Amino acid sequence: MKFKTTYILFAVLGMMLILLAVAMWNGGGAPPADTSLYALPGAHDSKHPFETSDVDTVEIKRVRPQEETLVFTKDPSTSRWEITAPRPLRASSAVGDLVSQILGAARDEEADLPPNAAAAGLEPPAEVVTLKKSDGRSLTLNVGNVSSESQKAVIYVSSPERPKEIIPVLKSRLGAVLKNVNDFRDPYLLAASPSDYQNVKLTLSKVD
Repeated sequence: MKFKTTYILFAVLGMMLILLAVAMWNGGGAPPADTSLYALPGAHDSKHPFETSDVDTVEIKRVRPQEETLVFTKDPSTSRWEITAPRPLRASSAVGDLVSQILGAARDEEADLPPNAAAAGLEPPAEVVTLKKSDGRSLTLNVGNVSSESQKAVIYVSSPERPKEIIPVLKSRLGAVLKNVNDFRDPYLLAASPSDYQNVKLTLSKVD
């Protein structure tokens, strides 16, 4: 009888350990992160995160203040950003900053909200920014008006993940979405890194 009880206790203990392992494997051992303030909560899914380093294409379709399309692509061999539209140019680290700001865009809870999406400049949006990954996943952010010129100015945004919400994000934390193509260019006329040079030719003129 005692042996039977011991076997039962061991069986129960074994089942408990298995359930604990399964719970930890599925992330059940920790509470889910609060993503309620993010404009793009899907980027912060603990199981399928959308990291800055994962993004290899950025597309900005802008209609205000002027109509233009900016496209940035990452060279897979060097992880350096390049401007591919409106014309091919070397890009600076500003593209990486743009990606980081978009993925981290979060609601400013102290900001006032306009009465509707049209008043926020989101119907239609001034521009639509799309981040893409090589596996086919993408995220989209709609960008509207800037509330003011003050230090606490916000940019009103929305996303397909929250289509009915107007999300105010501090301009100081999302200002990269307002930049023009020249702001993303590599400021150096020559190669930014010595490794970019393939050959160097010097020509000396004859001096009498």
